[in-house]
Amino acid sequence: MTIGRFAGTPISERLGRATAVRVGGVIAVAGVLLAVLVPVLWLSYAGAALWGAGICLVFPACVSAAGETSRPAESIAVVTTLGYGALLVGPPMIGTLADHIGLERALLVLVLLAAGMAVFAPAVRERPAPVEVDHTGEARRADVAARD
Repeated sequence: MTIGRFAGTPISERLGRATAVRVGGVIAVAGVLLAVLVPVLWLSYAGAALWGAGICLVFPACVSAAGETSRPAESIAVVTTLGYGALLVGPPMIGTLADHIGLERALLVLVLLAAGMAVFAPAVRERPAPVEVDHTGEARRADVAARD
């Protein structure tokens, strides 16, 4: 995931955030399936690597998209709260599920989550900066106006 995070910026810039997250979701689905269902150790490790590579860009993409909203501070607070909340709640939920149906089946829930990541990827698409009109009546993008 660390390598993916460092390599992720050029990938996101080239593909666009939404496409990078969508492709990541598909890669994560393949990785989880490979890690959980294939009884060959080295393929399970390869699956875990694909799984990590698939999900590594989601959090940065969500934070970046939140920063482009009309209320960035509040949006980023919501995204980070949900992200860190998932880190706290997810493992105990999978553990509880594993107690009832077994770890391999419990981990298959992650396939659904990764597929959802691919489906909802358009939520992180790039949005153009809003246009503002300055005192002379000239329209400029808000990010350019803020730098002046």
